[in-house]
Amino acid sequence: MKLKVSWASSRNRRKENQDNLSISERVAFPEGIEERHISGQVLMDIREDNEVLFAAADGLGGCTNGKYAAARCLEVLRESFYSFYNTATETEAEEQTALCEPLHTCTTGESPLPVLRPVSQLLPLRAASLEYEEEAEPAPSRLMAAAMEARDALAETYRDLDGGCTLCAVSVCANGEVEWVSAGDSGIWLAHRGKFTLINHPLDNRYYFHKALGLPADSREKNILLNYMGATDTELHAGHFRLQHGDTLVLCTDGVDLNPLSRFLLKLKGSADQLCAISNASDNATAVVISFV
Repeated sequence: MKLKVSWASSRNRRKENQDNLSISERVAFPEGIEERHISGQVLMDIREDNEVLFAAADGLGGCTNGKYAAARCLEVLRESFYSFYNTATETEAEEQTALCEPLHTCTTGESPLPVLRPVSQLLPLRAASLEYEEEAEPAPSRLMAAAMEARDALAETYRDLDGGCTLCAVSVCANGEVEWVSAGDSGIWLAHRGKFTLINHPLDNRYYFHKALGLPADSREKNILLNYMGATDTELHAGHFRLQHGDTLVLCTDGVDLNPLSRFLLKLKGSADQLCAISNASDNATAVVISFV
């Protein structure tokens, strides 16, 4: 499976860039992004039985430690994700491999858009393989286990400090299976045959939460997060779907708006650098664009 991957992050008019990103094991910023603008691209060939991690995080605006929370979140996520198979037992490894098997087959005429399911349906059950008197707890997937470790690390670090961040992350298997995890309002988008679908949950800020309940919604509250990494009760949203040839995945912080112009650029095989170039200049902007070629 070959992926064309581009990434970019711009400070724009902010004093510092509180965003962060991670591209497989190749690109990481454990101390934060110091440059005013960074970008890059690479062609990846994912081999059989391999899984690749992509992630973006947005430090909470107004928090003095937002930049370092985003950096810490992705550092723990990445280290946990890529050390997973070094510490997993043979049984656990077999269970994680099962996540990369096709979960359904679309028949002719059916849309292969994402199937969103509760986290409990994504986690492989171990009870069938272990001889316990009581039913065993489900084992988290590789990505979920890494996200849980990052969540716990930030909750501990920022218990008495001012800081936190959003998270959007995906792991891509060689057969096109994608698992995603998110907390906060950073987006995961799928472009399939010209149609754009927001994959993760949009209800982690007060504005969209009120709209979903039919309550008066103030657009000024779009920046008030109800769920984020670093809180004491962070909820991790999760799901999975399968990429097809020609599909494009976009991970982006809220400084990047997938407006009609952005979508037009993506249809023309635009890059993350181009998305950031037309982003909201008053906010940090970070994007990761992953195309199945």
